[in-house]
Amino acid sequence: MYLVVGYNIMYVDNASGSWLPSFGSLIGTQGEGADHSLESDFFFQVVFVATAMSVVSGAVAERMKLWAFLIFTVVLTGFIYPMEGYWTWGGGFLSEAGFSDFAGSGIVHMAGAAAALSGVILLGARKGKYGKNGSVNPIQVRTCL
Repeated sequence: MYLVVGYNIMYVDNASGSWLPSFGSLIGTQGEGADHSLESDFFFQVVFVATAMSVVSGAVAERMKLWAFLIFTVVLTGFIYPMEGYWTWGGGFLSEAGFSDFAGSGIVHMAGAAAALSGVILLGARKGKYGKNGSVNPIQVRTCL
């Protein structure tokens, strides 16, 4: 979903006035005055959006069904993360206010952490964590040495 709409939400092309991508938007073009290609920036951002999504996947493991997780992946990678990225890296209000984020310490990890926290709050504890009377069941940890 990041390829379809996310990148263009994050870096709105004011010339076209649309957040939907054009067919040639990531093929063979280079931004004016840029020291890197749009293609390299796109793949760089794909790694960041995957990192934000991996934070969520660790938090909701064993709590969420696969289809619900895939739907949430579409929402986070297509809309939530690109909006937060636009605020800083795409020229949004945080960028205009002077906020600087190097390598995604605020955008990537805060987007993932906020989504993970909201998911955990909505889903509740993992199955089997608490007994019928509310007592905590110890989680069996097995390791191989």
